[in-house]
Amino acid sequence: MTNFREKAPQTKIISSFEVPEFHFSKDKNGFTYFHNYTENLGIVVMSLWFPTGRLAQKDAFIAQAAFDLILSGAKGKSEKEIMKYIDHLGGAITNDVNDWGSKITIRCSVEHSKNILEWVEDHILNAEYPEQEVLHYIPVQSAGIDRKKQTPNYWSHLLARQALYQNHFLGKSGDIEDVQALTRDNIFDFYQSEIKSSGPMLIVSGDCSDSLFSELLSIHKSFFSNPFPLSNPFVKMEKPTGSFSNGYIIKHALPNSSQVSMVLQSHIDKKEPKLNFQLSLLNIILGGYFGSRLMQELREKQGLTYGISSYFKQAFLGKTWTIAGEMNSENAEIALQKTIEITEQLRVELIPIDELERAKRYYGGMFRQGFDGPFSAASKAQSIFLQDLKPDYYQSALKTIWETTSEDLLQIAQTHLNEEKFVKVLAGKV
Repeated sequence: MTNFREKAPQTKIISSFEVPEFHFSKDKNGFTYFHNYTENLGIVVMSLWFPTGRLAQKDAFIAQAAFDLILSGAKGKSEKEIMKYIDHLGGAITNDVNDWGSKITIRCSVEHSKNILEWVEDHILNAEYPEQEVLHYIPVQSAGIDRKKQTPNYWSHLLARQALYQNHFLGKSGDIEDVQALTRDNIFDFYQSEIKSSGPMLIVSGDCSDSLFSELLSIHKSFFSNPFPLSNPFVKMEKPTGSFSNGYIIKHALPNSSQVSMVLQSHIDKKEPKLNFQLSLLNIILGGYFGSRLMQELREKQGLTYGISSYFKQAFLGKTWTIAGEMNSENAEIALQKTIEITEQLRVELIPIDELERAKRYYGGMFRQGFDGPFSAASKAQSIFLQDLKPDYYQSALKTIWETTSEDLLQIAQTHLNEEKFVKVLAGKV
């Protein structure tokens, strides 16, 4: 039988390519914006990036509800009437609510971009939040949370985050009763103070020429006259900390479940660029791709999990390092033990040269892919701002990765893969 994995072609080595700086621009009046032009695309993506989010809410889910319902009624029109016009012009609209920096994004054709932007911003500034829409929203959201609570994955990630960050904002979360406590008044109050009176940045990518962008920016400024604040909100916020004893495992039994969700999490404070890139390389080797140690050992060789991976997620200026996997209940304890053994092995043994080389090639390919497409630049610029990085942050990435040695990663693993820094959770049939 042919072993296709052994016959797989060698990954192309991407050792360098031209990486631009990513930063926001200002017009002559000091109005901040972002514009990236790709001609002959036919599509424009416009985002209104609001300097607010969950950090500004008094109670859980208020920010999410305020953005979800912002076009549910305005200027005497129903949500159906508002959206019918957008649909008629071939547009689509989504929102993304974060701790800070929430977006309303419009995707449409070039020819209708001005009309749709004006229509959306006009109705945002005249949002009414009809009582009936709020009353309909609450049971729908409650049912969604209730469904999630029936899964081991929900509980493993929730309990890990709460144990890791404890009383810090990052450890807080809402529940069904918080959704049911929502009222039209508290949603509207958040809208008035955090959305209507704020200064969202206009971010435009795609087939938008300089002249078209100038018109779009004029439309935007006619509705939102306040400038976007260019001070990172996370710089002065309390840093989270956490430390856990080696043998401590949080277990949450879930009735009627035959599976277990395993999560290990630790927090990493903000690091200088070189160490950030090297941590990403170490994560790839640990559980960041199919050829990683966790996937190969626990899934491919021993069949202990359906799937397992490790990844980083931004946590203010730092990040949360997560290892997560799903498995049958009888494999849970051994899978957790094997996971710890793999992290410990990375702390005491040098990574073989061929394994390191494969990971570097994978890193290079994924890094290059992250800059593909006409809309990637906007997300890079936002990420640099939110993480308080310099505009040229990405320019040293590939050079750093190809110069990184096994000795470098061993030293990093000794510090950041220490078991005492990870909270461990098993949820499901335990």
